Amino acid sequence: MATRAGGTGTLVTLVIFVLATVALLVFSVIMWRNQTLAEERAATDRAKLHEIARDELQRDEVKRLQAEAAKRNLTLVSYMLDEAQNAAGFVTGDRGRALNDLARSFGIDEAKAGQTSLRAEWERQRSEMAVASGEIDAAKQKQADLLKQLADLRTETDRQLAAKEDELKRVQGSISGYSQAAEGYRQDVSDAVADIQKSKDQIEQTYRGRVGDMQQQIDAINAERDLLKTRNNEMGRKLSAFTMKAPNPASLVDGRVIDVNSAEGAVFLDIGRDERVQPGMTFEVYETPEGIQLDDRTGQTARGKASIQVIRVADKTATARITRGTTARPVVRGDVLVNAVYQPGMKYKFLVFGKFDVDQDARPTTDEADFIRSRIREWGGEVVDGEQLTGDLDFLVLGQQPPIPPPLPIDVTDAQIRAYIDARTAREIYDKLFNDAVEAQIPVLNWNRLQVLTGQAAR
Repeated sequence: MATRAGGTGTLVTLVIFVLATVALLVFSVIMWRNQTLAEERAATDRAKLHEIARDELQRDEVKRLQAEAAKRNLTLVSYMLDEAQNAAGFVTGDRGRALNDLARSFGIDEAKAGQTSLRAEWERQRSEMAVASGEIDAAKQKQADLLKQLADLRTETDRQLAAKEDELKRVQGSISGYSQAAEGYRQDVSDAVADIQKSKDQIEQTYRGRVGDMQQQIDAINAERDLLKTRNNEMGRKLSAFTMKAPNPASLVDGRVIDVNSAEGAVFLDIGRDERVQPGMTFEVYETPEGIQLDDRTGQTARGKASIQVIRVADKTATARITRGTTARPVVRGDVLVNAVYQPGMKYKFLVFGKFDVDQDARPTTDEADFIRSRIREWGGEVVDGEQLTGDLDFLVLGQQPPIPPPLPIDVTDAQIRAYIDARTAREIYDKLFNDAVEAQIPVLNWNRLQVLTGQAAR
C-alpha cells in the first residue's frame, strides 16, 4: 500500500513538471516572436529616421550650423538650443523666454507670432512713433504760439491796468473834493430833516384833534347822503315812468291815420320814410291825444284801442295792417298813433348788453342780442356800441343776468380758468351797467318790456 502511494505522487509531480515545461516553452516562443517584431519595426524606424536626417543634413543651413557647432565642440541640437537661449537673452534679458513670450512682450498677437518678425514690428512701431513725434512737434509749436499770445495779452493787460490805475488816482483826487462838499451837504440835510420832523410832529399834534372832529362830521354827512340817495332812487323810479314821453298828451302823438280800408284791413298813415318809418314798426292807436293816459300802476302809457304794424313805406306815407282790434272800436280816419321808442323828430339811443332768449328756447345767445339791435334800428332807434354808459344814453336793454361761476376745482385746467374769468367778467359788467343806469336814472329794459313799449307784445 505504501509503494502505490509513493508511485502516484511521483506520477503527479512528473505530469505537473511536463505541463510547466510546455507552458514555459510556449511563453518563450511568444516572447521571442514579439521581440523579433519589435526589432524589425525599430530597424524600419531607424532606416526612415536616417533617411530624413540624411536629407536634412544636406541643407546648407544645417551644414553651416554643424560647422559652427563643431567649432564649439557641441552637437547640432546643443548648439541650436544655445543659440535660441542667447537670442532670447539678447532681446529680453531672459534666456528662458519662449517665442510666444517674446511676442507678448512686444505686443504681438501670439497667433501672428509665426507670421511676422520682430524687425517688421519694430519698423511699424518706429513709423508710428515718427507720426506721433510729428504731432508732438506741431503741438509744441502751437503751445509756443499760445504762450507768445498769452505773453502779449499780459503785456497789454499790464499796460491797461497801469492806465486804469492812473485814471483811478485822478478820479479819486476829484472825488475827494466832492466828498468833503457832500459831507457838508449831508450834515445840512440832516439838520433840515430834523427841523422838518419836529415841525411835522407839532402839526400832527395840532391837527389830530381837528381830524377827529372832521371825521365825526364826515360820518354824519355820509349817513345823510345814504338817506338822500335812498330817497333819490325812489323818486327816480317814479320819475322813470315819465322820462320817455312828455306829460302833454299832444306831444306823445307820433302820427295820424289818414285813411282805412276795412275790407283789406289796411290802415294808411301820414308818416313815412322821411320820418324814419321802417317796415315792421308797430304803433298803438288812440282816438284822441287826450286818450293817451299813463297807467298809475306801471307808470307807462295805457293800451290803445288797437295795434298796427307797418308793412309798406313811402316817402310821406306808410301802410300798416291791424294786428289787434275790436269791431266795437274800429280804427278810423283821424286816430292818433303812439310808439314808445319812435319819435319823428328824435332818435333815442340804446345800449344792448348780454345774451337774450328771443325765441324762448331757454338758450340765450349773443346772436339774439344782434337781432334786438337790428329791431331797434328798424324802429328808428340808435344802438350804441361798447360796454359803458354814455351821458346821452336813453335806454339800457339788458339780457339775462349771467350766473356767478362756481369755485374752480383743485385740478383746474387752463380752459376752465379762461371760462371762469369770462363768466366772472360778464357778471361784473352786467351788474355795473345796471347799477350805473339806476344811479343815472336811465330806464332799464329787458326784451319783453321793450316789446310791450313798442307795441310788439301785450301789456
